[in-house]
Amino acid sequence: GKNGVAAEGGHVTIDYKSPYRCGCGTLGCIEALAAGPGLVRRARVKLEQEHSVPSLLRERTQNHLSRITPEMIEETAQAGDDVAKFIIDETGFFLGAWLAAMISLLDPDAIVIGGGVSRIGKPLFDKIRETIPHYTINRRFAVKTPILTAKLQKNVGVYGAAALLQPAGVEAERG
Repeated sequence: GKNGVAAEGGHVTIDYKSPYRCGCGTLGCIEALAAGPGLVRRARVKLEQEHSVPSLLRERTQNHLSRITPEMIEETAQAGDDVAKFIIDETGFFLGAWLAAMISLLDPDAIVIGGGVSRIGKPLFDKIRETIPHYTINRRFAVKTPILTAKLQKNVGVYGAAALLQPAGVEAERG
């Protein structure tokens, strides 16, 4: 873009009424809601607001909710924790609604999801796939768009940053 900030898809607001402010300063960005810190924050807030709701997350952190990690959410959801399953389901919904808009805008050949959240796997990806057709103009094509896990998973950002230091065209020359 003319100012060098094009394609910042993670900073697209999907919930303008959200109480969650992104690192960029905007309320309701997909990054603020669905990245690892967003999952943790939403889980912590839910448990703080619903004091009587039992949760393995309370047990795992000895009720020090600031100790919740995305890995704990993933593990406790697999163990049947309703709060953790809700957070993952809600995250899949947020990502599905956002990706539906990206499909409407870009009509991609495939969608590749990386970062630590991608480790959640099937329950997250199932909710994303379920949500997308309801929020895109391209329903017929959207259901056929492959949604893949990045091979680098949570290291994708590190490799991307390192690639910026590599001289232009080096990889193409090795081909």
